[in-house]
Amino acid sequence: MISDLHYQSIINRINSFCEISLAFSNALRPMLKTYKFPNSEYILRKGRRAKFAWFVVEGYLREITNSNGESTMHTTWFWYPNDFVLAYPVFFNQKEAISDIEVLPNTILLEISYEDFITLKALYPEVNRLVEELKFYYDKARLDHNEDLFNLSGKQKYQKFHSAHPALFNVAKHKDITSFLGMKDFSFRRYYSLFA
Repeated sequence: MISDLHYQSIINRINSFCEISLAFSNALRPMLKTYKFPNSEYILRKGRRAKFAWFVVEGYLREITNSNGESTMHTTWFWYPNDFVLAYPVFFNQKEAISDIEVLPNTILLEISYEDFITLKALYPEVNRLVEELKFYYDKARLDHNEDLFNLSGKQKYQKFHSAHPALFNVAKHKDITSFLGMKDFSFRRYYSLFA
């Protein structure tokens, strides 16, 4: 059984996307499991099916993608507290994951299985609305990030990201943040010394 605090966190976040019924929120609770990660750990690997979706209570996760068939791996996304971690789009269609997902140290997640998600979806019509809202929210966030990569200077990208997520800089490897922001190492080090 998850704690009242963790349960209220996910319910509040769901309600920020769409209104849900008491029946749905009551049905959801026993389907959730809490996992604490003191160290980094991969919870999904490329090529495997996404059997779970997660909600971040505390901590951070990152998405790692091999771009253009190169051996170099790039951080293409971060998830933050109060985020839903969906291996999108493959959680919904149960195809093979196209990226790895790594939990960063000192993270607490709530987990729901795909089977339980499908049960909720069949019983509660608001789940479809929630899924559409989540898709729109995270698609827009990724689009906004891609526009920032194209339109902002290195300094602007660093300042914007650091202002939004300062605690991440104490947890994630700086090379992973550098990769996510599309910056050079020397530029990141310069801004880090100026703004940290």
